[in-house]
Amino acid sequence: KYAEDSQKKATSSNSSSVRRMYAYNLACVYSRAVEMINKDKTVADRNTRIASCRKKALAQLELAVKYGWRDKAWLNKDPDLKAVRVFPEFKKIFGPAPAKPAAKTATPPDDTPAPKPAVKKAGKKTGKKTGKKAVEKAVKKAARPKAAPKAIKRQRG
Repeated sequence: KYAEDSQKKATSSNSSSVRRMYAYNLACVYSRAVEMINKDKTVADRNTRIASCRKKALAQLELAVKYGWRDKAWLNKDPDLKAVRVFPEFKKIFGPAPAKPAAKTATPPDDTPAPKPAVKKAGKKTGKKTGKKAVEKAVKKAARPKAAPKAIKRQRG
């Protein structure tokens, strides 16, 4: 009830983005209510309440679209709308869910083998020292304070 009252105040606003977000979020609340009522078998008038929340959720989604909601991809994956997404009314409003992209294959489609990663050959010298002493020397060198730049004397002429 509080959410509906808040929405009434928001709809008096000239901002369609505010109205759109209130409608969308209220649809999510009603969808979650459908989900919770479905789980609890002890709810009185369970079927009536589910139908009422479903109807309100879909009505709010229609309002969100009317106010400019365009993110169809998110509608089809938002976990808050999971309970109402299965109903035919949802598909009438938004159409079917977009097709998922095909899975990538491990080898290129033309059956050519994938290029092998470059492997460093053992025993080949790279010119860099990698022993324990070289590491200690590098650490000491990095820890030394930098010398202040030498002052340049001005020549008077």
